[in-house]
Amino acid sequence: DTSIFIRIHRFYPIQKLWDELELLVDSGSLLSHIFVYNELKPNTTNPDDLVKWAKRHKSIFKNITRRQTEIVEEIVKKFPSLIDYNKEIDDADPWIIAIAKEESEKPRLFSEQYIVVSTEKSAGTRIPNACNYLKVPHMDFFEFIDERGYELELKDI
Repeated sequence: DTSIFIRIHRFYPIQKLWDELELLVDSGSLLSHIFVYNELKPNTTNPDDLVKWAKRHKSIFKNITRRQTEIVEEIVKKFPSLIDYNKEIDDADPWIIAIAKEESEKPRLFSEQYIVVSTEKSAGTRIPNACNYLKVPHMDFFEFIDERGYELELKDI
């Protein structure tokens, strides 16, 4: 979800991590939703490096489909707290789950697993619960790092 991109940008400005994200983009293994792109505020007059990165990779941010709309309706009925009705732009969270569900439903020659990566832990939170309900795999940032075989290293500067 949006917070994962923001967390990586703000707290883990490690070039190797961004290089790995580039590899995921290039291999078609990273996708997101246009609502995530919009939450990054791409029309700002002074874009930061994250916004510049998102603009360069706008193709990974997929548009709404009818199937996603159906899935989001189901998600919001069961998990209304995923939506903040006071926001000016649509919340990306249910759409991220919906796109992962939609992609996993598509017939493919080889099975592919779509995993929602967020900053939320599995216990008592919104995105993981909705993912679990729809049988969409979820992992938090550190699980993602571990799953990919990456190591974060602290260094004295």
